[in-house]
Amino acid sequence: MFRAIGERYRKNRWDLQGVLLRRYPDFVLDKEAASLETGIPVFVFHAVERGRLESQLRYLAENGYSTLRSADELLARLRGEQVAIPRSVLLTFDDGLESLSTAAFPLLRAYNMAAVAFIVPEFIGLPGFCTWEQLRELHESGVIDAQSHTLFHRSAPHWPRIVPCLDAAERCQAEARRSPSMADDYRLARERIEDRLRKPVRHLGYPDYDGTAESVAVSRQTGYVSNFWGLVQGRGVNQPGDDSFHTARLLDDYIFRLPGRGRRSLASILADKWRANSARRLRLRAACASPPPVATS
Repeated sequence: MFRAIGERYRKNRWDLQGVLLRRYPDFVLDKEAASLETGIPVFVFHAVERGRLESQLRYLAENGYSTLRSADELLARLRGEQVAIPRSVLLTFDDGLESLSTAAFPLLRAYNMAAVAFIVPEFIGLPGFCTWEQLRELHESGVIDAQSHTLFHRSAPHWPRIVPCLDAAERCQAEARRSPSMADDYRLARERIEDRLRKPVRHLGYPDYDGTAESVAVSRQTGYVSNFWGLVQGRGVNQPGDDSFHTARLLDDYIFRLPGRGRRSLASILADKWRANSARRLRLRAACASPPPVATS
């Protein structure tokens, strides 16, 4: 239980810093809704709950927001190669979980929106994750732009530790020992996705939202043109001219803080997050306290 709670805190520490230390962008923190102007917020999702995602997409649609179609499109905006259109956002989904195909894909298509999926090639096909056949359908639809989330879901600051995701990390430990090099991992992840989906892969999303100076240098050397983090010091939304190797992302909760009709208060969003985390902790305690099943013959 304590390990699971520790993992939860570690994955959300940057979110706490963003709120408590006021490192998040103005539209998240300020009571009055601020204009995004040319800034492009990037939101990150993991497992998808249909009702929640539909309410988020409806909020975006009803308030005149459009989603970028790919990570390349964001890169072109940052480089000034395309005009930054007001009220543009980018949606990203990490890990390649099965709900990307079963829940997110049909909703995105229904709302004429798109997203980037950062996937872990060695996790694809394991229980709870998409299959390559599903990912091929998502890619060919033009709705999902599949990019790299490393070969084995490794933490850049704590290399070569594999960040837990369902039980995939345990299943992949033996295979992972054969390719511990960061350069090999990043290169093979890119090549594996390109081979399977027949598309270019040029963008890397960091597991645990955190990279290092070394990981940025290695990703450049192995063919990437951008890195996606979580909180980036001094940046909330991504502006033309910003360094693409330090692209900032926000949790999907803060979609409802974007300027618009029906905008929710920060207090209500944080209260919902607290209740959800409390319920999760109670479930973990109950699971740990339950006696093991008795074998019967």
